[in-house]
Amino acid sequence: MARTSRKEREIDNTKQEILRAAARAATVHGFETITLRDIAKETGYTVGTLYSYFDGKEAILEGLIGEITSLALQTLREPMPGGLTLAQKMELLIQRQLKMAEEWRDAVFVLMGVIFQGGVMIKAIKLGADVNFYETYAKWIKANAEPSELEGQDPIEVALVYLGVLQAVITGALLRKSKQPLMNLARRIMQYLSKGIQVFGT
Repeated sequence: MARTSRKEREIDNTKQEILRAAARAATVHGFETITLRDIAKETGYTVGTLYSYFDGKEAILEGLIGEITSLALQTLREPMPGGLTLAQKMELLIQRQLKMAEEWRDAVFVLMGVIFQGGVMIKAIKLGADVNFYETYAKWIKANAEPSELEGQDPIEVALVYLGVLQAVITGALLRKSKQPLMNLARRIMQYLSKGIQVFGT
């Protein structure tokens, strides 16, 4: 593997700084209304400098999607301790993903806020065209489960349920503007996954 040069690291660090600044600005003004000037003010750079790293605001949004997607998939590649059940492994995965979401809290808030707007999901799909997000999670589930633990359930469906609950609980906390660390949501997510939503009965 080729070593990353100092210049490349500096470029990556600056891009991440811009992405984080854009997310901070968007949590105040909304992504649709912020301008490159707002983002530049947040970073301390000029608008011209921003164009040296991104083609425009839409490119910054795609950068946020790409960064969060990459970090989420990276948690799937982290090794799991031996001797754990699938439920225990999923709980550890949740903790790892909530830690990542906390570190990028503003960006996650922005993405959750715009994900339902027209075209954003299409951008995300195009950006990750080489990675089937749900299938990647399904492969992780299948690789980490004993046959008896899945009990004939389709790993794709299990992955969809997992991601749906994770997104719903995180989005709910962010939309309520909760100040609590996202790591505190791990227990609630596991309760939904293991027991279902009680209002629907059994």
